[in-house]
Amino acid sequence: MSSVPTLADVGAPCLTVPAPTTGARTKRHSETATACTEGRHLVSSDEARRCSTCNRLKKRHLWLASEWKKKGKAECKSCYKKSEAFQRNIDLKYRNQYGITLDEYNQMLEEQEYRCAVCDKKPGRRRLAVDHDHKAEKRLGTRRSIRGLLCRDCNEYLGHIGDSAAAAHRMVQYLNAPLRFVQ
Repeated sequence: MSSVPTLADVGAPCLTVPAPTTGARTKRHSETATACTEGRHLVSSDEARRCSTCNRLKKRHLWLASEWKKKGKAECKSCYKKSEAFQRNIDLKYRNQYGITLDEYNQMLEEQEYRCAVCDKKPGRRRLAVDHDHKAEKRLGTRRSIRGLLCRDCNEYLGHIGDSAAAAHRMVQYLNAPLRFVQ
């Protein structure tokens, strides 16, 4: 008996599904399916795999592509994001792109009370983006021209207006202007 639960193990009826090979032959569904602990439904064994860290069976979309392809031990996305390797990769990214460490990023995040510097909203799943002044970086020849941490939407809005304070001011004036068409 394999360590991966099958339909028969979870008490579900065995269904027949087409075999992966060509031809009219069918396999018992319990031979090709496993119970998914994340979605509480059954998936075929080539769509799920067991994480070597949390030991949970997880669907393919819950894995990084590089981890999914590994033979043997592999970590799901949630376990990888808790790992030291992930923290080192994030630290390296911040050092290379912005000239700050992960500790400095976390300190800025704490100073902003874990909220976007513009809209004051707490981010969802994503990390806050590091907002930096591209013009100052070119002028000063440094990577450390950071204004703050922004949510994805605010960071994109700044990019759309070209980091222009004048454009932002015009937007504020526009929003405060009286309505032109009222019925």
